[in-house]
Amino acid sequence: MDMPTRRASTKTIWILGDPLSRRAMSEESVRIREVLRALAIERGPEKTFCPSEAARRLDAKRWRPWMAKVREAAAQMVEAGELKCTQRGASVDPMHSRGPIRLGLR
Repeated sequence: MDMPTRRASTKTIWILGDPLSRRAMSEESVRIREVLRALAIERGPEKTFCPSEAARRLDAKRWRPWMAKVREAAAQMVEAGELKCTQRGASVDPMHSRGPIRLGLR
């Protein structure tokens, strides 16, 4: 298995058994996915949440800079079948939709 090159500021983690296996994930990406998963589980199968809630859990004061990374992680989780993403009740891709979206358990 090819190992990723290490950067001084970011530790890379290989996720095995995940639909995204062989894709390197930074500790930051893993943390974002954990927060998204926790919010979805807390809400339950019929409820949704806004990605900004995840960003606020990551940094309550400076949450806006986290939004792009949260949407990217959400898109990966939607692709892997872990989450669903909707806008006005219709399924959408979190990376290509504009405006407010909702995330929830699939």
